[in-house]
Amino acid sequence: MGVKKMTTTTGRTAKVPGYLEQFKCIGTDCPDTCCAGWQVDIDKATFKKLRNLDKGELATKVRKHIAVLPVTSGKSYARVKLDDKLHCPMLTETMLCSIQQEVGADHLSMVCRDYPRQYTAVGTNATQLLASLSCPEAARLCLLDTEGWRLSEKPLNIPMGKEVPYIAGNKSDFTNAADYKARNFELLQNFALQVVQHRGLALWQRLLLVGLVCERIEAQDQTLLHPEVDRQVEHMVLQAKLAMLDGSFDEQTQSLSVNANTLMAQQVFIKRMNDERLLMSRSETGQVRLNTAFVTCMAEAFIGLEYETGDLEATAQKLQEASVRFAAFEAEHPYILENYLSNTLALDVFPVSKEKALSEQWHDLMIRYAMIRFYLIGMCATHGDKFSVDHCVKLIYSYSKTVHHNKNFLPRIHAFLANEKLNSLATMAILVR
Repeated sequence: MGVKKMTTTTGRTAKVPGYLEQFKCIGTDCPDTCCAGWQVDIDKATFKKLRNLDKGELATKVRKHIAVLPVTSGKSYARVKLDDKLHCPMLTETMLCSIQQEVGADHLSMVCRDYPRQYTAVGTNATQLLASLSCPEAARLCLLDTEGWRLSEKPLNIPMGKEVPYIAGNKSDFTNAADYKARNFELLQNFALQVVQHRGLALWQRLLLVGLVCERIEAQDQTLLHPEVDRQVEHMVLQAKLAMLDGSFDEQTQSLSVNANTLMAQQVFIKRMNDERLLMSRSETGQVRLNTAFVTCMAEAFIGLEYETGDLEATAQKLQEASVRFAAFEAEHPYILENYLSNTLALDVFPVSKEKALSEQWHDLMIRYAMIRFYLIGMCATHGDKFSVDHCVKLIYSYSKTVHHNKNFLPRIHAFLANEKLNSLATMAILVR
């Protein structure tokens, strides 16, 4: 998990954000650990190496705590049995990996060796190399990068002939794909990134604008020939860009003011999502197991908004007051949430994420943004003038570890919204407003 050199003579390249070139594991200086709180899968080649250790305490630990899975796959051949605190038993007292210390990094599984780096496939020959913001140091570098989101082509340190360990994406031919989202991948992702970073609109307006374009694109006649569909997609994107740049979209949406009913509805939605995540973290004994840093942030947010009163009108008023304070902080540090959104939509490989509809992919992003912003507003209310970028990094890395790495959370939220007939852009607009 240390520095990976970005130099190689293989000729393979990847698009890499600027912050990742600066990244290296900070070891014992890290405020958290990447070796606790989630499952640790072992690939087959690494498992064989570890089982070939024939003596010593490490060999004993391997045989005791690593077992082959009933159903295996490339990167998930075996799994580490976590201890009662959900820590990897290979951790030392100083919270470092005993495998890496004793036998070297070449005995680490692909998951451990690559983290927080994530390779995503973008068509047949392109690769993006990004970082999960569940790593505190990666989150700090990404979120506090004042130069804005940018990708540059860099050499990839993986030999030719060796498979890239993709964690997401689509390796099919985008040029001739049947899916219009794949054919228009660069157009749609670049459009979304451009809008997210356009400070002529408030962030909620930027998210709403892309959401509206997604809805309009989905509403077009998909039975048309590919060239006509693609022409319409390009036309809708161009119209949206013009509306963004000439100020007309800002004028059209200024009337969508925040009122008490909006704030109360926002609270109800966010609390339901929060409760759902807590419910998913409850063990068989009834104990809630969540990342400690996230629990702290969540408690600070609810205290700041006086959620314990249960009075929605009173907390709506508190939320409005706290939002004004946070807006002032956000105006001084606009890059933090912009960088979060940019990194997340790239990690999601928007718009070709997991065969989801275009609008659902964007709703996923809006839901996560809404929860993060809500917590930050509450934390800002708690800390007052002492609220800082460090609080933002702590919340976002711990939220990412708690929510982004849980594959079941967003589907359950979508199911809840669909059941309540609330799975619409109008609901998303309330959440992010």
